[in-house]
Amino acid sequence: MQIKHKSILKKCCCVILTLGILFGALKGLSFLVMPRDNTAEAGMYCPDGRGFYSYPQNSIDVFVVGNSDSYCGFSPMELWNNYGFTSYDSGEPEQRATQGLNMLKEILTHHKPKVVLLDLDEIFEGKNTIGNTFYDMFSYEFPVFSYHNRWKTLDLSNAFQEVNYTNQKSTIKMGGQHLHNKIKAYTGQNNMKKRSNFVSIPWASKYAMDEMQKLCQKNGVAFVLIDIPAAITWTGARHDAAKAYAESRGIPFLDLNTDLDSMGFNWETDTMDAGYHINIVGAAKVTKYLGEYLKQNYSLTDHRSDPNYSSWNDNYQIYQQAVQKISS
Repeated sequence: MQIKHKSILKKCCCVILTLGILFGALKGLSFLVMPRDNTAEAGMYCPDGRGFYSYPQNSIDVFVVGNSDSYCGFSPMELWNNYGFTSYDSGEPEQRATQGLNMLKEILTHHKPKVVLLDLDEIFEGKNTIGNTFYDMFSYEFPVFSYHNRWKTLDLSNAFQEVNYTNQKSTIKMGGQHLHNKIKAYTGQNNMKKRSNFVSIPWASKYAMDEMQKLCQKNGVAFVLIDIPAAITWTGARHDAAKAYAESRGIPFLDLNTDLDSMGFNWETDTMDAGYHINIVGAAKVTKYLGEYLKQNYSLTDHRSDPNYSSWNDNYQIYQQAVQKISS
């Protein structure tokens, strides 16, 4: 019996040792492949969405997390000009809910925002699967899974340099917004009336949102669910599912698709691709709507007269020039 116990103990020790070696190897490899800068040239994934690393720590009050709807449909520079609130679009193309969770974790390593707005278009993505959820969880803890292709361009002489975030491209100075002035009208039916088919939120998305809420509560951040106008992908059934989830968790929910008239939003003029994404005209209307909500519900500081935030006035000038350029 004693020999049997020793054999079991030996096997357990071997398993623990093997897991320890594997953990250490993954951490070591992750350290080597992690970009030391937030530029595309340095290998950073979605550098526009991670442009907040280039801003002084704890200088951004509001973050918008989501997919392409968020970085097309919200304008940090309009929010700054009208309210003096600092904000950033941390959207990623086709972002999954668990990728949004990872983005929030990254944000909280560099900033202490007052409010995080999560655009819900991403939670119904077909890629919100249990398998992708585990992949995203491991990728955050072990970035080697996300950045494994960096082996092709890895320069070991730079691998041990300190992190230095230098990305100052105009999109980042404008708060991550992607500017589009094209107009391609949406003339289809009002999908907000579609409630015939029951829609459920995938488990992976619920898990991600639950974790985001916990993170925000832990860090003293207000967590708000929104949906930026989306004529094609958003429906009345999705609204009902999102509303039920928000009410069950006690999370504020703003569905801008239900309040288009008060914004003066027009699907004939405010979308660039027939209802999938909104253009700069629509984004200005959305931002004004959200700005009023933020002003009325949260104690955000107007930084426009603060010399420590004078660079935001400079960035607004860059934004104005960019808008003028694509509109001429």
